[in-house]
This record gives sequence, structure tokens and C-alpha cells, in this order.
Amino acid sequence: MLSKKNVFCFVVCLWCHSIIIGQNTIIIQSNKSPQLIGQNIEFLEDESGNLTIEDIVSFEYQTKFKKNNKSIFAHPATASNFWLKFTVENHTEDEIFLELNSIHIWHIDFYASDSIGNYSLPVQRGGSLASQKNSPDDVHASWFLLNTTPSKKTYYVKISSGFVAIEAPLYIGTYEALRQKKSRSDFLPACFMGIVMIMFLYNLFIYLFTKDHI
Repeated sequence: MLSKKNVFCFVVCLWCHSIIIGQNTIIIQSNKSPQLIGQNIEFLEDESGNLTIEDIVSFEYQTKFKKNNKSIFAHPATASNFWLKFTVENHTEDEIFLELNSIHIWHIDFYASDSIGNYSLPVQRGGSLASQKNSPDDVHASWFLLNTTPSKKTYYVKISSGFVAIEAPLYIGTYEALRQKKSRSDFLPACFMGIVMIMFLYNLFIYLFTKDHI
């Protein structure tokens, strides 16, 4: 039989755990700019590569998740799988998406709970070796649809990259916000290539019209 002291400690642990979860909840309020969520996720390293979503949601493994303290989730090269966990509230009136942008992640399994809170098979899959894309044709990142209501919901993402180092920025935003982010990120390389091309043509012009003719 549990003593009063043990029961008290258990209740305190649950209370602290609920506070931590509440503090890590990602609240999406703007439909204009996506939110980088690296510091709001938790992660678990699966060195065996055999853990299932049923294992992950059990109390034994829930206590093994660690908070990611960097804006981007990164890890040195390893054969391990990584499970990412985050909780979201959608306060916009639009659909919101998770964007995971890394060509070094081979496989991504995205898990969302069903109507009664259970997790089973991946809702969507992605990654550089995925057989099907789940994002627009001109978007190289993987997009995953999140909750469309203000209710709080927890998601899990399993990622694997073989023996390649992982560097995975994760953003959450509306379709329009992620589109605008892509346009901004495409603009800088385009400007750079334009400048390089102008310099090449200028130097070619100088070479052709000022060289000494023999």
C-alpha cells in the first residue's frame, strides 16, 4: 500500500510535469509569419531504432524526453532514430502546418492523435527518401498539417538520417506564412546569382574590348 508521503510526491511530480508542458505549449496567433519552434520541443534518442509510437507514449518513455535548448534541433552523425515531441494551440482561423526543412533527414514519420486521443500509424510521412511528397511541388521541405481548432494537441515526429549529422529547423505557420518565408529565402540566392552573373558579364565585356590585339 502506498504511503501518504509517496502519494504526495507522485502528485507533486504530476503537477510539476503539467506546468512544464504548459510552459512548452506553442501558441500560434499570427497568420503572417511562421514560428521557429526549436526551443519548444522535446526529444528522445532511440539508439536501438526499434521503438514504436506505443512505446513512446507510455509513461516509461515519456519521462526520458529531454528539452531541446537550441533554436534548431541538431545532433552529430549517428545511426539512432530521434523522436520529437511538441504541443500546439492554433489561435488563428486558418490551417497551420509544421515545416521540417532538411535534406539530410532521410525518413520522417509524423504522428497525431485520433479523436479519442490514441496514436497508432503515422498520419503522414516525409523526408528526402520518401516515396511521396506531402508539400507543394516547388517546396523542398516536408509539410505536415496540424490542428485547425484552438484545442491543445501534442504531436510526435520520428526522424532518421542514417549516419549523417542532423540539423533540422522546424517552423509552424499558416500556408500563406510558410509561402512568404519560402519567397524570402529564395530571394537572397537569386540576388546573389544575379550579382555573380552581372560581374561575369562585366568582366567578359572588359576582356573582349580592352585586350591587346596581336
